[in-house]
Amino acid sequence: MAQREEIIKSLEKYSWDVYPMQYVTQRFQMGNGISGKALKNAIKSYAAGVSEEEVIALFDTTLTANGKEGFLFTDTMAYYKDSGKQGEFVYRDIKSVEVEDEDEDPKTSLYIYTKDGEEYEWRSRAMNKVPMYNFFKEVIAYFEQEKKKKEEQIINSQVSDDAEQQVNDLFARLTK
Repeated sequence: MAQREEIIKSLEKYSWDVYPMQYVTQRFQMGNGISGKALKNAIKSYAAGVSEEEVIALFDTTLTANGKEGFLFTDTMAYYKDSGKQGEFVYRDIKSVEVEDEDEDPKTSLYIYTKDGEEYEWRSRAMNKVPMYNFFKEVIAYFEQEKKKKEEQIINSQVSDDAEQQVNDLFARLTK
């Protein structure tokens, strides 16, 4: 499955658990269910340069549902404006994630650590952090699996090249 489909599948798996009141007000929106106005405002407010077509999901944390604060997900990155902080990170760069105190969800924090030493803290009390923690754990596992596949392809390619060269050398010696 391609990266975009994997990210969508993982987000869909946890989407109903991210917002405690999702059954009353759909704050976590995916695909065609994303409000056009909220999406435009989110991109303008904290995800500059992202096209609307790239967006997979939007979690709007504003009281007025205007999209100016929250969390925006594409197939490669997450963008956010939360509790006065704004940031973005590439999924492939995530090293680990941590939930401060699972029993206190949603009053706890979610920490995302990247391979370059950055730390991102998501604190929104509108968000259940455990489902997002689980989503990011799946994302990390996906990229680790993709890395292993590429490494295996390289190894198999090198072995094939080496074996081919050995066969060619042997054939050359036999035909002399």
